[in-house]
Amino acid sequence: FFFSSRRRHTRCSGVSWARRCVQETAIRDPLNQRRAEFLHQIYRTLDPENSGSIPVKRIWQLYDVSKDKEYRYGLKSREAIVTEFIRNFENVPHDAQDGFVAQEEFWNYYQDVNSLFPSDELFIEHLNNTWGYGEKNEKVPSLEEIKNIINTLRLKLINNCLLYTSELPTIYSVQISVVGLSIKKK
Repeated sequence: FFFSSRRRHTRCSGVSWARRCVQETAIRDPLNQRRAEFLHQIYRTLDPENSGSIPVKRIWQLYDVSKDKEYRYGLKSREAIVTEFIRNFENVPHDAQDGFVAQEEFWNYYQDVNSLFPSDELFIEHLNNTWGYGEKNEKVPSLEEIKNIINTLRLKLINNCLLYTSELPTIYSVQISVVGLSIKKK
């Protein structure tokens, strides 16, 4: 897509290029309440100490590239993608980098890319894909919890089957297994 300014026309592709176009043309939509709340939730997770900045090391640990098209197609490595993302904040000579992303820098970045997403769902999906968080921060059940659920369902199934089969005439043989219920004539 194209952004136009009085000075020049700029061709944009990809989030980084599009962000640059937004910055150059001064097109910045404010985040609506839903987007702002979700972004704030993610920032709180990235900065649990509430220090006002995120260590770049933490971004290296948590930034998820698994759903990035360039990564999936083997066009870029994880290192290249994360480095490109961090350069949005640390785009200064190496000796001037502080190793932290301030809350304002983080917020400004997402305000710049905000206009690239026509719906809240797409914006939130982008954040979910990048940081791996759900909008409602739903808890994923552990393996132990799943096993407990399966066992509870299995016991309920067996109890219901026993109630049903107790009413069958004695000429039938009943087998109950994990897979299901088998009723055969003797």
